[in-house]
Amino acid sequence: KIGNEINVKRSVNNVKKTNERKGKKNGKKTIYIYIYIFSKYLYQNYFYKFFFEEEFKSVGTWSRSKPIDQIEKEMRYYIKEFDIEYFYFVSETFLAMPNKRFYDFCKMYEKIGLPFWFNTRAETIREKKDKMLENINCHRMSIGIESGNYEYVWTMLLRNATIKQIINACRLVDASSIELSVNNVVGFPDETRDMMFDTIK
Repeated sequence: KIGNEINVKRSVNNVKKTNERKGKKNGKKTIYIYIYIFSKYLYQNYFYKFFFEEEFKSVGTWSRSKPIDQIEKEMRYYIKEFDIEYFYFVSETFLAMPNKRFYDFCKMYEKIGLPFWFNTRAETIREKKDKMLENINCHRMSIGIESGNYEYVWTMLLRNATIKQIINACRLVDASSIELSVNNVVGFPDETRDMMFDTIK
């Protein structure tokens, strides 16, 4: 609880200083804020395996899920104090959370109702969850693809989603009312021009 209260205070300071984000929406400014809800790399990708594991090996394993009621408390505070109109949920893979936690989140967020955005991975996307997210006003979902060259993704980035899984996930979201964006990288170490065009295709 103490840690959560500290996080709230730090977040408030960030809002006051640098994390007050303003974008154009229907001719007016929309204020949004980041909400941290989960900390851990569930998928041991290259970055996790060769940086985090080594950097934090002395503190053992770590996984921190912010309680749903604490998330609601923070959001209501920001709405009241800063007239927040949009939330961005910070989680390495939002839809990888356990089903019960996801259902609890959706039930809670029905009471909030503001548009929101998050990142996830292709292999976590399911039609049922997509429909539930539509019902609670999810505005945008970003899918981490990184590279369209499966061999490179598998061997260098340690990601196992197939190209077919990625395409199906994107089509599923695109067919809904949720806006879709994808995260890609060009210029990886040892990546060739042809491999970059695999991503573009």
